[in-house]
Amino acid sequence: MNNSGHIVIVEDEDMLRLAITNLFTSCQYHVTSFACAAGVVEFINNSLFHPEGEVDVIISDIVLPYSDGLTLMQQMPSRKNLGKILISNRSTPADRVKGLSVGVDDYICKPLDSRELLLRTQSLQKRLTQYPDANNKDHISFLNFTLDTEQRILSHNKRFVELGYIEQDLLLFLLGKQGKICRREEISKALGNEHSYSQGRALDILVSRLRKKIATIHNENILITCRGKGYLLLASS
Repeated sequence: MNNSGHIVIVEDEDMLRLAITNLFTSCQYHVTSFACAAGVVEFINNSLFHPEGEVDVIISDIVLPYSDGLTLMQQMPSRKNLGKILISNRSTPADRVKGLSVGVDDYICKPLDSRELLLRTQSLQKRLTQYPDANNKDHISFLNFTLDTEQRILSHNKRFVELGYIEQDLLLFLLGKQGKICRREEISKALGNEHSYSQGRALDILVSRLRKKIATIHNENILITCRGKGYLLLASS
């Protein structure tokens, strides 16, 4: 019986795709694999009706035939609890930043370590489901904002913006610090992505994404960069 979740693998290298599939099936996951991006979005959109249930996490290589993983991730439905992981042999800080900027939850470099891939996928699954229960309330208010943690909707004066899971995680962590400066290291640790968000400018990109979304509904900057120290969210006026 497969009861750990439903994983989609998109990898054009046959041996690697088989190895990843075997890794997750051996841990009681149901795996659906693709050799290219064709049909992936449609499958995930319709996975509600799949016998094994909706897809929990998609893991995709960046380099794929006909299309690429970056484009694929941008086409993913904005659906509750859908985790997105990119894998790539491109390991420079610029490549990581580009990968994370399309809204994925994690970026893992090849060659893949099977235990690391499994643990980071499980960590992502846990993070995607824990926050509404952990906060024990569906709506959080600060300043004149309201955050609907169930729908991941941030509102301000009748203006709304949808947050990604990792963006909401960041916002919740900063809110929990009650206006104190948060060091980069503790943010990375709290997000459970030490590898992805502690290297290069990846965390800066994540903060920038959240700041830009807040700016679409409020014209004052409440997410402050404290140079050499970390980040500060203004939680009260």
